[in-house]
Amino acid sequence: MTSENTIPLHRWKSKPNTVVGFKIERWGGKRQDLETLHPHRHEYYEIMCFLSGTFVHDIDFRSHESTGADFHFVGAHNVHMMVREQYATGISIMFTPEFVPAELMTFVPFNKVVPILKPDVNNFNDAERLLEMMLNEYQQQDDHYTDLLHYLCAAFLYKLIRFKDGLQEESITTSKIVIDFKKLVDQHAVQWKTVDRFAEELNISSKHLISQVKAQTGYTPLHFIHDQQLTEAKRMLYFTKTPVKEIAFTLGFNDSTNFTKWFKNKTGYTPQKYRVDSGK
Repeated sequence: MTSENTIPLHRWKSKPNTVVGFKIERWGGKRQDLETLHPHRHEYYEIMCFLSGTFVHDIDFRSHESTGADFHFVGAHNVHMMVREQYATGISIMFTPEFVPAELMTFVPFNKVVPILKPDVNNFNDAERLLEMMLNEYQQQDDHYTDLLHYLCAAFLYKLIRFKDGLQEESITTSKIVIDFKKLVDQHAVQWKTVDRFAEELNISSKHLISQVKAQTGYTPLHFIHDQQLTEAKRMLYFTKTPVKEIAFTLGFNDSTNFTKWFKNKTGYTPQKYRVDSGK
């Protein structure tokens, strides 16, 4: 049984004789699985194509309603849950970070304020056809299907990038250092507390990391680290019953008093008030 003090984590499970790091499945048309009705997170990426029906999809404290014909982007370690009507349908592709080139992932709207794309009818139909082709290759496993899935997935992502609208564009000159840094922050901000630790992992000096991140994003590396730590604190307060003292320790604070001051400075609320207002 899952503890009330943890958010369930869905780990990647490979199936025999399938593509490494990639899955695609059609879902819906029947009663919803119970596990999707509760908050959970993945260690992989998921793009959900909502085809028909009505949905309410919560991604990291924000609720998004859908009546179909849109795409929702769930990043690795985002906390999300979905409620849909019984006969609503969709297609999801799931992949590990290694399956898609990091340079391409930079432009896909994971971890955005609104991680959703709702294209016009023609663009949606084009993207849906690519999903159907991927689904067919994944199920049939004909000759060279692994290579085809890599190409089709890339084509699908480029299609999404082309019609993303209203979302802030990343600079096309974003360096590999910044791309890798952001990936590490998503994965390790809770465990690694300093810029020096991230620079060490990237095999560069802290000064070089600071200059690269600041020049290309306008923010310091510490801003991204603290922002991710704050998101994790909110997740634990909102989705679990973990004591505030334990959350403070997990995030590297010596005591809950310092954590409370930090959290209130960032949000305007004490951790206890934030938890009460969120209904926990």
